[in-house]
Amino acid sequence: MASSFLGLYVQRDALLIAQKALDITGNNISNIDTAGYSRQRVDIVSVSNARNTLGYNTSIPLAGQGAEAVGVAQIRNRLLDRKVRMYSSDLCDVGVKTNVLGDIEDIFDSIEADSSDVESSFSAIVNKLKSALQSYATDNADRTEMANITKNSAESLVQAVRNYALKLDDISEQNLSDTKITVDRINAIFAEMGNLNKQIKDSYISMGYFTNDQSNYKVLNEYGPLELKDNMNSLLDELAQYGNIDFREESDGTFSVKFADQLVVSEKYYAQMAVTEYDPRPTELGFTVTKATMKNEWEPVTDERGKPVDGLYSKDEWYDLNVENNAGGDVQSMVREGLAGTTFDFSGKNANGKHYLDTGTLRGMLDMYNGRGIFAGEPNKYGAYVQEADEANKLLNELAAKIADGSLDSDEIDKYKSDLKDVIGARLVTDENGAITVKIGNTVVLDGTDPTAPVVKKLDVINPDAPKDLGNAAVTADGEIARTIALNDYRGIENYRDLLNSFVKTITDEFNGVYSQVPNPDFDPELPESDTNKRYMDPIKLFEFGDDFRHAAANFRVSQEWIDNPEIIANPSGQNEYEELDNTYIHKLLAFFTNNLTYDDGMGHTIKTERPFDKFVSYINEEVGTQKEAEDGVYEATDIVLAGVEDDRSAVMDVSMNEEGVNMMNYQKWYNAISRMISTIDEALDKLINNTGLVGLR
Repeated sequence: MASSFLGLYVQRDALLIAQKALDITGNNISNIDTAGYSRQRVDIVSVSNARNTLGYNTSIPLAGQGAEAVGVAQIRNRLLDRKVRMYSSDLCDVGVKTNVLGDIEDIFDSIEADSSDVESSFSAIVNKLKSALQSYATDNADRTEMANITKNSAESLVQAVRNYALKLDDISEQNLSDTKITVDRINAIFAEMGNLNKQIKDSYISMGYFTNDQSNYKVLNEYGPLELKDNMNSLLDELAQYGNIDFREESDGTFSVKFADQLVVSEKYYAQMAVTEYDPRPTELGFTVTKATMKNEWEPVTDERGKPVDGLYSKDEWYDLNVENNAGGDVQSMVREGLAGTTFDFSGKNANGKHYLDTGTLRGMLDMYNGRGIFAGEPNKYGAYVQEADEANKLLNELAAKIADGSLDSDEIDKYKSDLKDVIGARLVTDENGAITVKIGNTVVLDGTDPTAPVVKKLDVINPDAPKDLGNAAVTADGEIARTIALNDYRGIENYRDLLNSFVKTITDEFNGVYSQVPNPDFDPELPESDTNKRYMDPIKLFEFGDDFRHAAANFRVSQEWIDNPEIIANPSGQNEYEELDNTYIHKLLAFFTNNLTYDDGMGHTIKTERPFDKFVSYINEEVGTQKEAEDGVYEATDIVLAGVEDDRSAVMDVSMNEEGVNMMNYQKWYNAISRMISTIDEALDKLINNTGLVGLR
């Protein structure tokens, strides 16, 4: 039988629930402008009563026990969260590309003859060289004066090309700087997530929102520290802008987070990232992250204390590592040097041919910084890397031999340090005892700790995904992968640099080719090799850029022969004793301004257009303009979709003043009704207690 006061107890509890519902409504309204806040609600259920062990049923004496609040939940939709993060990541990817392409377009806008500064446009400079050659070819021209004008026009063309190369360098360096800043922020997010996980776990326990699950416990994810979970979701939203993410809530309430398909946060432990750069190719940007040994896709192997093995660390452990290695707080340096445990380069593709990092700001930066367009594909896909590995092998063997015979001095150490870095991105370090070690990434390729018998590993370049040929290459040291090479065929900064390089290569080859069969009058085979005049070799050259196509535009120059003897283009043999004009060679040069020419990099990559010199310079601007227009279209479309999905999510999770106003009035009416019910029950009990059984006594 129920207590006589059951009704009062029921209404008392209902009164408290109504008051708490009003409190939560007020909390929602006060946070209407709080970024990342998810509106909250009180979950209210009817109190069931049990009879013996037959389950829940309505026992008449115990019926009507009212309602109870089981917890305060936040209103979110996981599907909409996922969509927002996905489209946000895509938008940031395209946004980086449109911004950088805009900077490139600003550079090459001045290529067009109709640019605001017509006289300084690239097209105008090319036409000046053409006009100078035409004037030089006329019979009544002053040979000395026109020869100097022609040579000066060529130098103006060279200077313009080099200026474009320098401006592309500026864009590349800015992109790299932005990338490093972004990675620093990502590292801070990882650390914040690890610290939040610890707070969330402790809060669940202190709030009592957990149940025993055999030897462990399981939290009630619907409730608990909602504000901390809002903070975590805000961090997930931000992290999604930088790359593809995935996460799951664990049974203990913590969030496990993946970034670029790598586990980066597990309980209070988190990974850290670093930007990697490889010389001699400043276009090769990569990302390295500390990585734990994994039991399965989400669960790291842990030691006896529950700490993940290898690459995930807590806040205190990162501090200790920093102090131990005197890194001065530079986490990226620790990761690059391999001091923080096992690391993994996720710049490339997985075994299924999919990029580990397939969207977000970092994907955009990677594509714009590394992307070489057609110059990254077949044929000779790995040719340049193989050459670098061969050259590095020679340097390593030379260095080992000098270490063994004790003939290495400090100047030579500095030279090998520079050369190995330039050739293949290797790091030469010496310890406190002067022992030399050379590393590529975290792999030791020369171990000189025993100077009497230094150990050298043979470097090779392979395709680790063969025969799938999925676009990755790798530098190996005795078969161990030391460095991943993610070949990138997006049309980024280096694609446009290589277009400029192709122009330089073609004009150099064609101009020099005109004189390839003409003996150089200034070459004296009797001179010793050390004589500076030995530079006048056969054949005559008008332009030079060295042997490195990748830096052709930066190294483009007028040959010293042409500078010393401007008339050499009209009298290359020096046998015109009457100094009459011979315009045969000049007309051959002029033909290149009207004939369609083929442009390539000398390694089998040919550009899809054939144009004269003065038309090819505008082709570069057409390419970047068309690409930017396409990316702008993708950006606008993605932005529209993202705005729609964000509106849908906001309708679910954001606080609505109208809705909260309605709730406030409903809860107030409920509160008033309960108060009236208490008064009614009180009157009934008063009648029962004070007046029942008094009939006939008066």
